Amino acid sequence: MPESVPHDYSILRDAVVFLVASILVVPLVRRLGIDAVIGYLIAGLVIGPYGFGLVSEVEGTHRLAELGIVFMLFAIGLELSFDRLRTMALYVFGLGVAQVAITGAVIGAGSLAFGGTIGQAAIIGGALALSSTAFVLRLLSERGELSSHLGRVVLSVLLLQDLALVPGLAVVTALGQEPEELAWTLAEAGLKATVALVILLAAGRLLLRPLYRVIAGTGNAELFIAATLLVVLGTAWGTALA
Repeated sequence: MPESVPHDYSILRDAVVFLVASILVVPLVRRLGIDAVIGYLIAGLVIGPYGFGLVSEVEGTHRLAELGIVFMLFAIGLELSFDRLRTMALYVFGLGVAQVAITGAVIGAGSLAFGGTIGQAAIIGGALALSSTAFVLRLLSERGELSSHLGRVVLSVLLLQDLALVPGLAVVTALGQEPEELAWTLAEAGLKATVALVILLAAGRLLLRPLYRVIAGTGNAELFIAATLLVVLGTAWGTALA
């Protein structure tokens, strides 16, 4: 008889622990008038390795969390349109650039004042000038402000921060290089980001719209879900390769 294959149910067990902790903690913090996002953070702190240590597969948890963020951002993207993005351009490239530049400069200056090097100041200032897109959008969604004027302004700043992340990472990896090499690294990163964005926009207009029209015509809910999963995971995979 073939040997039985051992099964590792640690991720499944951890998922059950997550759900139980959320069910217990989130309603409690909501009664206290605290956002559910804070409740999830508290639940993670309690069951994590620095709490009661109820979660064993931390690496697997990180992968599940990344996948959840991808799906949440995709769901938010479904509510956006090109017309709406065009109206947000002033906030994206005006307020967004100002926020990243001013915040990064102030924090970087503080780092220099405490004896840090220029490289350290650039890294610290750039990192702390950015926000967690998933965290902020979740808070706005919880408060029903995602479609409000405040929500649009915040989303504009977050979009610019995400765009600034690409050259920011290139700068960090290129620290210590000669100026010519640094300029080439930044140009290469910008070109890759531009090409990836153009491909995504073209694919959305030329492929996804006709595809979803055909899927909608079938009336098959399972096919719609499968296609959506393919789009989300394929987009995440493609941008990771870029």
